[in-house]
Amino acid sequence: RSGGVPVPTLAVLVGLLGGVVLAAVSRALAGVGARRWARRVRASLEVAVTDVADQHVVGPVREVLDDLERTRASARRAAGGGPGREPGREPRRTPR
Repeated sequence: RSGGVPVPTLAVLVGLLGGVVLAAVSRALAGVGARRWARRVRASLEVAVTDVADQHVVGPVREVLDDLERTRASARRAAGGGPGREPGREPRRTPR
């Protein structure tokens, strides 16, 4: 007996209390580690998604837009217009 409580009972109570404390500390440490890991993974994923989007979406769209601008410029030259004039369109005249 230790202080009026049987030793086996005291050992069980101390073990339970120790288990609860250990679980709380472990959960807190696991949360810190998980947040750190999630930050690294999120940053890596954002870089990867940006690279893929640039390669498979943004790049091809830029190429098409560049082709469109070259085609429009060629059409303006062929129509005899300057860089600011669309082919086939006469300048607007104000009504009198």
